Amino acid sequence: MRTALSTEEQNKPESSESAECHSVPGNLGSNQEQAEPQTTHSGSEKRTFLYRCREILDNYRLWQFLKDPKMWFETAALIVVICYTRYAGQQSRTMSNTLVEIRQQTEYAKESAHAATDAATAAQKALDMTRDNFRQDQRPYIWVTSLGEPTFVPQAGQIIWTWHMTNYGRSPAYRLRVRQFGKVGNLLVPQFQARPANFSGDIGAPLPPTGDQFNTVVFPPKMTQEQFNKLFASDNGIGIRVQITYTDSYGGSYETSFCYSHLASGASNYCREYNYIK
Repeated sequence: MRTALSTEEQNKPESSESAECHSVPGNLGSNQEQAEPQTTHSGSEKRTFLYRCREILDNYRLWQFLKDPKMWFETAALIVVICYTRYAGQQSRTMSNTLVEIRQQTEYAKESAHAATDAATAAQKALDMTRDNFRQDQRPYIWVTSLGEPTFVPQAGQIIWTWHMTNYGRSPAYRLRVRQFGKVGNLLVPQFQARPANFSGDIGAPLPPTGDQFNTVVFPPKMTQEQFNKLFASDNGIGIRVQITYTDSYGGSYETSFCYSHLASGASNYCREYNYIK
């Protein structure tokens, strides 16, 4: 009995030791299983593509990555997205720079347009001034040359006054129109025969430079010789006023007016008004 008991006692420690020996691998396995979760993230974190790549590389399982078609597709898609994003960024910067340049060019074009407009306006003003100065320098100037004096026509009982005019300008005068007025005493009456003596119609022929033309102012009838002698012997008893309108070759309109009265001495006297060239 003692031998059996001792034998059992001897066997018990061996079983415990063997149990302990068998338990060691289990503990080691449990330690290894517990070590693996340390390399993983918490369950609440989403397993993304980049995280899975990192997990594979950290565990030295690159061959699994190479054998996974989905990983290849996602990698290619990521590369395409990166390249497209970079290309789109470059295009955006290029378009932005182009827009800035277009705006600058637009401003430069506006400034150039304004400058060109100002230059054209200034050139037009200078051209107009030159043209006006040329026309003013070349325009016709009509004025009286020989005034004559009033005479009496006994058969008609009328006073007539013949005068001459010329063109002192450098170009001919066109479309001449002459209006004449006769003054008897203090009475100024429009001349009823208001056309040049050597023309027919209301518009006279062109008057070239230095050309000579004459007109006659015919006073109303029913005057006696005695009345004429009395007016002729007094100052300012008889007078005439003449208004001439004409144009140049460019169509510019001009006007000449003169007014004279006869003095007892035989001279002629300018009126206080109606003497001008414009």
